[in-house]
Amino acid sequence: MKGRSNKKPIAYVSFTTFLAVLNRLKGTRVGDRLTSERCAVRKTSWDQVCHSFRALRLLDEDDRLTGTLIKLIGKNGKSELLKLLKRKYPEIFDLDLNRIGPAKLEQTLNANYGVRGATKKRARSFLLGALRYCDVQLSPELTRMTRHRAKKKHRFH
Repeated sequence: MKGRSNKKPIAYVSFTTFLAVLNRLKGTRVGDRLTSERCAVRKTSWDQVCHSFRALRLLDEDDRLTGTLIKLIGKNGKSELLKLLKRKYPEIFDLDLNRIGPAKLEQTLNANYGVRGATKKRARSFLLGALRYCDVQLSPELTRMTRHRAKKKHRFH
């Protein structure tokens, strides 16, 4: 797309779906192919899953699992996810996440990832869900933006 070549790809699948897919991938190996059947994901979410996993470099160009993904579904998944987020979103971690408000987060997402509209909302939701899951201290304003659903534990550590 014109004007977006310098923008980085970004994950925008639901964080709940992201964790569910990781749980379903336990026991897989590097090079295994990611399929909607293996992940039990609806077609409506499948494209978001693939795009998000590619953006995070969890899949290669042939949709095969990478070593990073295998580490993520391993014993220390939560700490591996935090490392991945810090590599993928350095501009976000440069912010004072326990003090900034939604406007600054949105400005940073837009400037570095070029997301708009519904995709921006999904990307922000994924990021905040992942940060919260990794126990990153967020400002009260950002914490209020995260969804608080019934506590159904999704773990992959």
